[in-house]
Amino acid sequence: MSVQEAIEELPYDVVDQNGQIKIKIHTNGEDKTVTPEEVSAMILQHLKITAEEYLNSTISHAVIAVPSNFADKQRQATKAVVVMGGLEAVRMHSKPTSVGIAHRLDVKNYVGHQENHKGIYIVYDTGDKVPEMSLVSSDHGVFEVLGTVRDKKMSKMEQQSILSPNRIIELVELLLSGPKIEMNKVDDIVLSGDPSHMAEAQRVLESYFGKKALAPIGFSNDQAVVYGAAMQGYRLLREQQNDGCAGLLMDATPLHLGIETSTGGFAKVIPRNYVFPTRKSIIVSTAEDNQDNATIRILEGAWETALGNRELGTLRLTGLPRKPKGVLEINVYFEVNANEVLIVSAGWKGRSDVEKLVIGAREYTMDEIESLVAASDLAAENDVQQGNGRLVAVKDGVNVHSPIKG
Repeated sequence: MSVQEAIEELPYDVVDQNGQIKIKIHTNGEDKTVTPEEVSAMILQHLKITAEEYLNSTISHAVIAVPSNFADKQRQATKAVVVMGGLEAVRMHSKPTSVGIAHRLDVKNYVGHQENHKGIYIVYDTGDKVPEMSLVSSDHGVFEVLGTVRDKKMSKMEQQSILSPNRIIELVELLLSGPKIEMNKVDDIVLSGDPSHMAEAQRVLESYFGKKALAPIGFSNDQAVVYGAAMQGYRLLREQQNDGCAGLLMDATPLHLGIETSTGGFAKVIPRNYVFPTRKSIIVSTAEDNQDNATIRILEGAWETALGNRELGTLRLTGLPRKPKGVLEINVYFEVNANEVLIVSAGWKGRSDVEKLVIGAREYTMDEIESLVAASDLAAENDVQQGNGRLVAVKDGVNVHSPIKG
């Protein structure tokens, strides 16, 4: 459903004020306009007051679960709503993550104290609009989202009846192909969503994997999301109190992160769909003899060359020791923290300080990500057919000296 179609079905008026979406409401005998964020904050404030009265205690923090296809702008707006509602968001994660926690996937094997156990799970939300399938793993209390796929090809007729068995299997194969996980490595299947769809999905998945799906946990998908977020908040509190069994959540980078080489190539440092928080490094070197400056362009994208990828920023290194090309080793570090902030730093042996660049969370919708990946695949195919490398010389560029270090 488009925004315009949704507006026509809403019981209130949506207006445009200087390019900003506002909602017209009538309160205290007068009409006024408010932003969607303000409305959400009002609801959150009401929930906060209700919960405080019930618990007879002050609530100051919140764990937020959002749709997995939320762009960064939407996530930032949600964080702003939490602040406006008088709370601090201590963690924000996707709805499939919450469902996984509700099924206790992140602690079911940890509690048994099994050494070096790691479980991999399919979490499938049949949904009321677009089915979504996620691959998650747990390792002694650490819960990781390895990848998510959404079935945008499902027809309206399928939405009203049952899901195509072949399409369900296609989603599974697509999901497993990203992180290159073999089907026999999947330990359990978790189903949530429309009960009429779940029965067929359960039959197909159990037949495909040759194992039973985990039993439903007794409430709807929305309730599972809320329950999982509440459990995560409890574990974060235990973590703060130095309890070793607190669950930690990690998400994944939407696109490759890397640098431009001297020939216009794209050297990937942190690959697409890589779980963060994480820190990786790459060693680069000068591309010319006696080069005393270096420009390191930080890129994000899916293209094999720098062309077409998004520039996030630039590190300018000056005063490099003059040496033959390829001799000087420059360490470049990429770090993505739990808040999706990218920190890039660079330095070389013999220098005490480093150049550093801090880059906030990037803004992409799921459609934009899929479009970028598709465009890069098409460009790569055309380049092979036409013999076009799309590489260009870069002034003060660098070349990769050593492989990526985790």
